[in-house]
Amino acid sequence: MRCLAWSLSAQALLVLAPGWAFAQNAITVPIEVEHNSNPSLVPDGDSAIRYRVSPRYTMTRQDGPTRSVFSLGGVVERSSNTRVSANRADPNIGYLHEVTSPTSVLTLNASLEKTSSRTAEFEETGLVTEDGTLQTGLLGARWVGQLTDRTEVELAAGYADLRYDLPLLIGYTEVNAEGIHRWQLSEGNRLEVVGTVARLNPKNDVQRSSRQGIVLGYETVLNPSVTLGANLGAVRSTGVRRGNDAVGGVQVTYEGERLGSELAWARSVAPSGTIGGYALSQSFTWGLSYAVSESTTLTSGVARTRALDIDGGSGSSVSVGLRSELTPHWSMNMRLEQLRATTGSGVRARSTAVGVGFVYSHPDF
Repeated sequence: MRCLAWSLSAQALLVLAPGWAFAQNAITVPIEVEHNSNPSLVPDGDSAIRYRVSPRYTMTRQDGPTRSVFSLGGVVERSSNTRVSANRADPNIGYLHEVTSPTSVLTLNASLEKTSSRTAEFEETGLVTEDGTLQTGLLGARWVGQLTDRTEVELAAGYADLRYDLPLLIGYTEVNAEGIHRWQLSEGNRLEVVGTVARLNPKNDVQRSSRQGIVLGYETVLNPSVTLGANLGAVRSTGVRRGNDAVGGVQVTYEGERLGSELAWARSVAPSGTIGGYALSQSFTWGLSYAVSESTTLTSGVARTRALDIDGGSGSSVSVGLRSELTPHWSMNMRLEQLRATTGSGVRARSTAVGVGFVYSHPDF
């Protein structure tokens, strides 16, 4: 993966160097101090104070129908209690190349990222693991073509390489492909059929897994502010976990002048490092944002994820945040978040995090 990172950097710079003078350069530097009562999410866990800075640089170049985006960033975190929350230095790099024509869009992308495996597994499956590092490398291609005024086709292929530094989590590579056919039934009403195939190869002695699925989706604009989407389908999995599963979801989005909200429920089959194969999970999310003024926004969110066939465990979060723009380049963030975890045997734990920070951003320098 180190070779992939250097290759991404070199190729991106070679492509963008000729047009450097015409590129848009943006930088964002969030800085935060957080007190977490129980980062390990275990009963009677210890607390920790974490100091975090997450710089990100983005260079965008537009040359007629071609757009190229190169990004480089990372997360540096220091903990007052490394027994429950490790010090971190997680880099990330990405490159996107997009070519647009009157009837089609071709997108190529590549990225390499390191992040907390505890955070990633909790968000994906609701399960709690030790504090380690997950390294994710992605390569992808996507083409969207308009067949007629009311129909379009989307084809995509991807490769993922995930590696954990913890023995209890299983790394893997996955090759996947997707095909979508969309119909614009009428103004504000869209129907689509999605077909997917994937093959997963674990990085240990666990047997290989495969996945095939088909989903029917429908989206309608109920009024200028409210959009409703729903999908239903089936997935067949082989390997570590065999079976046929019903999948689907519902999503409602509201966009008002000052208030925005999104409510979603989903049941899906996705790769899991816990078993080194495909796992069935169910999630519920609700988010709300309210513009208190032109410079201040209040946000809140609720999320719950349950691993349906690993051990029946679940994880949930409730959060409230406030963002206020102080100057054109500086803003202040405050947030309060509570996480809860329940194992399949009924053991419960929770943590409360309070964070205060500042963000420096410059959209074009």
